[in-house]
Amino acid sequence: MERRKDSKFIDDLSHPRTIVKDINMETFPKNAGAPWTHEEEHRLMTALAAGESIQDIARVHGRTTGAIHSRVRQIAVRLYMAPMRERREIDTLKNIIHKLVDTF
Repeated sequence: MERRKDSKFIDDLSHPRTIVKDINMETFPKNAGAPWTHEEEHRLMTALAAGESIQDIARVHGRTTGAIHSRVRQIAVRLYMAPMRERREIDTLKNIIHKLVDTF
């Protein structure tokens, strides 16, 4: 492939000044880069639980397989962190209640 003078190909993604050009967004799925909704996340998890393949889920959602993997990881982290967040909220509420009780 011949390199055009007015274009820079992705040679080093770790370099902070890498310029990405020549990306044809028409080749990406229709929802690539779009925000995820709660309803779409629910459909994603339901499809995974039903044993559907990542490729099929990506096609149905109009996303890349990488986007599916990434969203599943994000959901997993949220689910893992939820009990810790709830515990902190409970501890905060207990402290507030103790302060209120001490004032009476």
